[in-house]
Amino acid sequence: MSHRTLFLCLCLFGLLVGTACQQAPTAADQPLIAPTAEVSTVTPLTLYIASRQGNISKGLVLAAERWEAQTGINIEIEEYAYTYLQEQIFIDVQRNTSKYDVILIDDPWFPSLAGNGYLVPLSAFSYAADPDFLQRSLELGMWPPPEGPRHPYLDPRKRSELYALPLVGNVQMFWYRNDLIDPPTDLTEMAAVLNEAADIPSGLYPYAYTGGAGNPVVTEFSAWNWAYGGEIFDQNWRVVLDQPASIRALTDMVSLAQTSLPASTLFRSSRDAGEAVLQGKAIASMIWPSHITELSQGQVPANMTITTFPGEVTSASQMGHWLLAVPVTAPHKQEAFNFIMWATSPEMMKAAVYEGVAPTRHSVFQDAELTSRYPWILTAEESIQNARWRPRTPEWPSVEYILGNYLNQALDGHITPEEALLSAKADIERLMEAAGYYD
Repeated sequence: MSHRTLFLCLCLFGLLVGTACQQAPTAADQPLIAPTAEVSTVTPLTLYIASRQGNISKGLVLAAERWEAQTGINIEIEEYAYTYLQEQIFIDVQRNTSKYDVILIDDPWFPSLAGNGYLVPLSAFSYAADPDFLQRSLELGMWPPPEGPRHPYLDPRKRSELYALPLVGNVQMFWYRNDLIDPPTDLTEMAAVLNEAADIPSGLYPYAYTGGAGNPVVTEFSAWNWAYGGEIFDQNWRVVLDQPASIRALTDMVSLAQTSLPASTLFRSSRDAGEAVLQGKAIASMIWPSHITELSQGQVPANMTITTFPGEVTSASQMGHWLLAVPVTAPHKQEAFNFIMWATSPEMMKAAVYEGVAPTRHSVFQDAELTSRYPWILTAEESIQNARWRPRTPEWPSVEYILGNYLNQALDGHITPEEALLSAKADIERLMEAAGYYD
């Protein structure tokens, strides 16, 4: 795909998610709502929730069932595939259809929604942040972002404010066959021991990398990049993928991945990669909490160890939280907030862990009953505490598309890692310049 064709595709994609400089209804246009989280007495009432299909929504479904029984309020959860859910949410808020009272959003969508004024700030309900939530998890629901570069149209004096609460504490972790390797101390050692222990002629590959186009491969690369001290942007939104740390990260990632290239069709998604390890086709991979339960019913085999992703200069993995928010177009804002308070309560988060949903509350991570049954949740909490989030910009979906395209070309051997990152840098900077990030 040519640079021009790629850029035009991204411009069309941007029409869907928008940018923070577009005109949109703002939270300030909405009247303040009575500060209460008590059960509504308005009946009959139906709340509509837009949610993701699959394991991610299991805790939400359970919360809805119990909320209906407790309050008499009907809950209708409409579950969609990932991309279609994103489309439905943006159509609802941009066209003011007032269909959904509560929306479940992947954290990369949050900057577009909060930045465009599509979400009701939780201060409208006089909500004070609960310290039981992990701080890193709470920060994903804040706008402007509490750290890192800010969108150039944002007032630098504007304080960060909560617009969403974290429901699902997904985060990258690392699992490996402890009967084949000892725990690696860093990525250099990891690559060496995995290659030594592999038996490729017998179908046992060193590492199941996540190589699917777009989000999967960028998520894989992000952990490697941060581990080597690399970044995508500096504090002025200039792309720094051409720095030695990032080039080394991708070079080492590609080198290890290409030893498993004959089985690359098995490793397109993070679930595929985790399943390959569980089935004895690879020694190690990234793993997400939602996939642990899905693949192994939460009971990790004795020959598997789950730990934090190895570092090099530092150790950091990527957060992939799902957040609950009230759109400004919601017909029943107060009742929607009441339900969010219930769905994210300690009681419901603990119940959701049994459904395979990772929590975001310290008390739930440390619950003795849960840690006895699912020891890996302690690793999940540690990983969240040290995790990074994707750059908080409404342009991230387009940035991810560009970067993923070149990462795939490097993994397939069509271009070198350095060529991939230099090309990505050029295209991303053109995108950011067109969006008004540079003077």
